[in-house]
Amino acid sequence: MTTSADDPSASTRCAPIVTVPDGAIDARIWQPPPQDLVLAPGDVHVWRIELDLPGVDVAALNALVLAPDERLRVARFRRPIDGVRFCVARARLRQVLARYAGCAPGDVAFVVDDLGKPHLATGIDRADGLATADLAFNLSHSGGLALVAVARGCRVGVDVETGRGHNDLAAIAVRYFSPVEQTYLAGQSADGWRDAFFTLWTAKEAYTKAIGAGLSAGFTRFDVDVHADGSLSLGGTIADADDTSTGAWSVRRLTPGPGYCGALAVDRPSPSLACWRWTA
Repeated sequence: MTTSADDPSASTRCAPIVTVPDGAIDARIWQPPPQDLVLAPGDVHVWRIELDLPGVDVAALNALVLAPDERLRVARFRRPIDGVRFCVARARLRQVLARYAGCAPGDVAFVVDDLGKPHLATGIDRADGLATADLAFNLSHSGGLALVAVARGCRVGVDVETGRGHNDLAAIAVRYFSPVEQTYLAGQSADGWRDAFFTLWTAKEAYTKAIGAGLSAGFTRFDVDVHADGSLSLGGTIADADDTSTGAWSVRRLTPGPGYCGALAVDRPSPSLACWRWTA
């Protein structure tokens, strides 16, 4: 079947995986997706989605793609721009997941586990798509940008932050960062401190989102180590939220664009990673 690169019904059968080295991922790595996507077991795809692009028919996305509960959430935002961004992020999430499951975006359905983490509902996948039981996903959006991570056969978490509008970062670091991380921050220059903070914060968010724990996991109970080459690793464990040592996970920095910092966490030591840019 021939489909356009941005058609959410595109097949998921045959395209090479573009792998990237560990460490920061330059925005030039984010490529338009192929017509046919392949997500093999252990593979991870991260999608970069701009939320403020002109010409997007937000009303159509709201009416035709979102579920009724999502439309209610859109209507509750006080600032129109926040409602628009939420609408686009949720609609693109559905369109991305539909490409893997082989269903229509409006047919994508979610279930929530006991920790509040959403998962794909079973039974929405089609014969030419991947079984939703094998798919894990995570969404993060900040400002005008969203990231969607999709993995097969492993847990995944992603986080993106703008780095703007935060004036109490030092207090946040004291409250949520481990002694190891606070020591790392203390060694940063004044110019580099803010970037170092968000490198740690996004990595911690990505990991706790992957295990479905969030801030309740206790951010100070595990460490994000930043190595000389810029790569990241985890130390410690969150025993009551995850029975797997953090050492079994990989964490990678993401640089989705100027002014943004991101991170990806996967419970695989060396996942194959592809970075796609949503094209509409």
